[in-house]
Amino acid sequence: MTLAAIPDGSSNTFLFAEAQTPVPWTKPADMAITPNGALPLPPDRFLAAMADASVRMVDRRNVNDGTLRLLIDPRDGQALPVNWDR
Repeated sequence: MTLAAIPDGSSNTFLFAEAQTPVPWTKPADMAITPNGALPLPPDRFLAAMADASVRMVDRRNVNDGTLRLLIDPRDGQALPVNWDR
């Protein structure tokens, strides 16, 4: 996928994120995301790289799973809440 092919915009899409279960850096693995399952992200705070090359510290106490799912799916077509990361 190219940056131009991300309909939600590169600043609104996770490229990759820190997982709840660590993996060796020499063997990166995809996180399995299921529609109604728990997200495999750390329960408190984690780093996420956005598709626009910025990096965000995401605090799960302030960002709900619905918003995280919008950030994960590059083609959901839905707007993010204002100041989602604060």
